[in-house]
Amino acid sequence: MNYTPSAVLGEVIIDQMIKSGVRDVVISPGSRNAPLTMSLWRAAEKKRISLHTRIDERSGAFLALGIAKATKVPTPVICTSGSAAANFYPALLEAHHSDIPLIAVTADRPKRLWKTGANQTTTQVGMFPAAFDSTINIFARDMESGQVQSWRNTIAQVIGNSRPAHVNVEFDEPLLGPLDWVEPLNCEVEVSVSKPSERKALKKSSPYGVILVGHDSAGIPWQEIVNFSQSTGWPILSENPLLGEQVIAHSSLILTSEKRRAELKPEIAMVIGRLTLTRAMSAYLSLAEYQVVVDQRSEDIDTERKADEIHRTFPVVPTGFSIDKFWSTKFQVFSESISSQLSSIMESFANRGLAGIDGNISTAYGIALMRKNTFAILGDLSFLHDINGLLIGKDEKSANLTIIVISNDGGGIFSTLPQRDVPGFEKIFGTPHGRDLVSITESYGIPAVAVRTLDALRAQLSRRTQGINVIVAQMPDRKENAGLLQKITDSLTLL
Repeated sequence: MNYTPSAVLGEVIIDQMIKSGVRDVVISPGSRNAPLTMSLWRAAEKKRISLHTRIDERSGAFLALGIAKATKVPTPVICTSGSAAANFYPALLEAHHSDIPLIAVTADRPKRLWKTGANQTTTQVGMFPAAFDSTINIFARDMESGQVQSWRNTIAQVIGNSRPAHVNVEFDEPLLGPLDWVEPLNCEVEVSVSKPSERKALKKSSPYGVILVGHDSAGIPWQEIVNFSQSTGWPILSENPLLGEQVIAHSSLILTSEKRRAELKPEIAMVIGRLTLTRAMSAYLSLAEYQVVVDQRSEDIDTERKADEIHRTFPVVPTGFSIDKFWSTKFQVFSESISSQLSSIMESFANRGLAGIDGNISTAYGIALMRKNTFAILGDLSFLHDINGLLIGKDEKSANLTIIVISNDGGGIFSTLPQRDVPGFEKIFGTPHGRDLVSITESYGIPAVAVRTLDALRAQLSRRTQGINVIVAQMPDRKENAGLLQKITDSLTLL
């Protein structure tokens, strides 16, 4: 019998991914990845998997990142060989630094063609060194028996780890053919389960501590943070104010005032994850006499991070801990004075692993696919940088996503930074693009509208629209806008 190892290998990989809990896969078209994409098509036809297609590998990777963020389920993104794979790198770096289970699966030529000048062939094993220490390389050894067990074990382990990974798959021709094989394609998998790290008690205690939570919470379950707060009386201040009702609302505004930071100076500050969003919170952290970090990434990613204590798992409250119930009340008083002036929303996401401007449309769309209604707020440069994220096939699953573009013809954030008045500012920082964002959006077949007043923005947001649409909010001059933002911040911090 004539066997087709590549077709069988692709079928086993996809089948094991599904059996291991994968629900969504993103692909980009290509020939070398045909054994995988054909298997995915068959699985999607049987409703075993949701299949998403993007012609731009970079957008596809960020789409998968968004899905993984929203679902917390490992999400593979699959491409053909050559430069196609390199386009995964930005999303993989974001996934690595934020510990999101994005699985890059790159199809490859067989090893005998590596470094021979073969078409569309480059070094793919180890091609993402800043994201992964190693690549998992899978291939078929002719018609040897016993391989199905190895293939399934490998894929099951990758998915079971629930961390970012790179799987490179060598496919030799023929790429398509019958799924007959020298042994059954089904077998039991063997997956090693690592023991969780032991939780240790804090070495130092004080009633005057605070819990500072980074935007991604380092993957720590919210209820664990709440329980610790209730056991210690330490208030929770978070870069993501929508984590839960126990968070001190508007903490970034509370801490903007240097006088207020001094008044709320903690003896111990526990940082969960990374603080990357606000200078005010970082300045507040520096006042603490004793710092504790809780983040599993300190073991293999942020290995040079410094603190008085570093924990990879959430610590235990020391026995005999005393609570000062008036300590957290101070924070609540300041919070309530600001909350009376502001409203809130329900849930938030952000690419804070590396805080880049790339891939934001695609990430937002991936999140929107997993939610009923989603709103994304982007700057105009972020919007243009990932404009191909709007290139969505007519047969693709639709998401209800409203993108609000803060349009000030360039990099508005730089007008709030120290370099705002340097010579050559517009050329090297402001970078005005002068483009009509409504027309660009409409060229992708997506409805768009420009608004110039708050009332017009409210009117657009109140409309019950389906699918994806874009609202371009025309801002004042960047410098004027920065001054207005500072006035608003100052007025709230004085409350």
